[in-house]
Amino acid sequence: MNRKLKDINLKDTGLAQRISQTLVEAILDRKLKGGDRLVETELQKHFKVSRTPLREALRDLEKKGLVVIKPRRGTFVKEITRKDIFAHYPVQASLEGLAAREAHRHINPTHCLKMENSLKAMEQAAQAGDTKAFLEHHAVFHTTFITACKNQLLIDMITELRFRGDRLRYFFPYTQDYCLNSVRVHWQIKEELCSPDTSPDKVEKIVREHIERLVNMEGWGL
Repeated sequence: MNRKLKDINLKDTGLAQRISQTLVEAILDRKLKGGDRLVETELQKHFKVSRTPLREALRDLEKKGLVVIKPRRGTFVKEITRKDIFAHYPVQASLEGLAAREAHRHINPTHCLKMENSLKAMEQAAQAGDTKAFLEHHAVFHTTFITACKNQLLIDMITELRFRGDRLRYFFPYTQDYCLNSVRVHWQIKEELCSPDTSPDKVEKIVREHIERLVNMEGWGL
């Protein structure tokens, strides 16, 4: 465990929040992996903090779905299984499909231009084999139409769900073929969202089915 803590440095925000943010990034970057035990005494020594802010940070990680706290056994980085994938993506698909349906009524040229720019950047990243950049621009694309739905409860729910899904993406095979095909699908989503002649049902369906496909994709590294 000490070896894994070596490259994990505390961020510049409030204490418990800094610990939580730092561990989140370590988990997402896979410096800490599924099944790893987070030993409180080692973390206290590493971060030079007392037990109170550390435990607050670990509870925050538990709420985010990144760790499991087992009474009398300790805290462990959550392991991802196919059960997680089958539980997560159908819910995300339904909520984002609903957001797209609602966004279709409010979408404007600024939203459409932002999605178009994201798509161009996604395509460049896919061609360059830059998965990190691809995912960053992919997130901007989705966030653009999600926020355009103007339903704050729905936005908050999807934001939390997408955060929980961040760990799943590290087990997914982002091949160049997949990324380029994904760009084509997203162009279609953008065209349907930005067309006033498209029915809300069609907009919802194309977004929902795009996300649902992830459940049955081959190559998950589990």
